[in-house]
Amino acid sequence: MIQATELRIGNYLTYHTPDDTDMPCKIDAQDILNISTNYMHNAEIHSPIPLTEEILLKCGARRIDKYTFVLNGLFIHMRKIVFVFNIGKKKIVIEHLHQLQNLTHALTNPELNITL
Repeated sequence: MIQATELRIGNYLTYHTPDDTDMPCKIDAQDILNISTNYMHNAEIHSPIPLTEEILLKCGARRIDKYTFVLNGLFIHMRKIVFVFNIGKKKIVIEHLHQLQNLTHALTNPELNITL
């Protein structure tokens, strides 16, 4: 389960429906309250959306070369099964869409516009 501190309003997560299908949903304030208090069953059925090359491109990233993308001025590198953002010598691994949304907002301020 994702911790409420990892989320912001507007993040996307996967909602597992009763018919066992996955549906992306945009988090609102009530969702974060539910997750942080574990008040409703929704707190247990949201899961992070894995970041893929396709989703990264839907977020507006441009491909620079086979393994490098730029999004809002940030260079993101594809490594085997994850994406990496470098800050100096430190590498930040980005595995899920909500992490990308939070990172880009923290460093560039605008929200990512994405249609899943």
